Amino acid sequence: MTAPPRILIVTAAFGEGHNSAARNLGLALDAKGAITRVSDPCLLGSPGLTSLTSRAYRMVTTRFPRLWAAIYRATDRCDFNRPSPVMRSAERALGRLIDEFKPTALVSTYPLYPYFLNRIPQGIGRKLPVFTVVTDSIEINAAWLRAPTDWWLVTDPATRQSMAARDLPAGKIIDTGFPVNPAFAELSPVDPADPCDPFRILYFATAKRSLVTTHGRALLEASPTVRLTIVMGRDVRRLHSRAKALKLAYPGRV
Repeated sequence: MTAPPRILIVTAAFGEGHNSAARNLGLALDAKGAITRVSDPCLLGSPGLTSLTSRAYRMVTTRFPRLWAAIYRATDRCDFNRPSPVMRSAERALGRLIDEFKPTALVSTYPLYPYFLNRIPQGIGRKLPVFTVVTDSIEINAAWLRAPTDWWLVTDPATRQSMAARDLPAGKIIDTGFPVNPAFAELSPVDPADPCDPFRILYFATAKRSLVTTHGRALLEASPTVRLTIVMGRDVRRLHSRAKALKLAYPGRV
């Protein structure tokens, strides 16, 4: 019998998209009989610095979008093939993961890890196939585009076309969609003729409190059939008072 593939999936704590893609892909591959391991080399190599940087990342992306846009554009000019002192511990952690787990393939949901492989003695007697899961969409950061990978797995056809237009080999860009929990495949789709009454909206609120009120009222006033579920996540303490006010103002609908 052929041994099941051993898939090492590496992620990073800088944005929930990386972790979500890695976690859900691991669940899907497990269900198909693969042996998987989902790990964060940054967290393993430098937990304190990673935790601090992750909190700073969330603060900048949610409260200072213009600053984040400038940082994002600046990374387009970085040469990630050069060793970085900041990422040295993550690079060593990735090397240890490969030595310990002995994967048959590497899947990265973070753009920098494929760059490390040229400097990591893999000790497996052959080149490790690398799949890079691109969590950007449409506008793709250069770190993804220049990554030394065998395949790019992307979220949608438009992203695939955008990347192919940047002279990447189209045959190696695969439109898989964004990895979601396999449990969604078990749900029955809504019939096209369903009246959708009540019309249920799942609203993922941003960290800005005023928008909970503005967006919430707009959605609820759009139709009396709307039923609103507000997801607050890490910002529950910050947003709860505004969400509760909506619940009181629209009884039975929030």
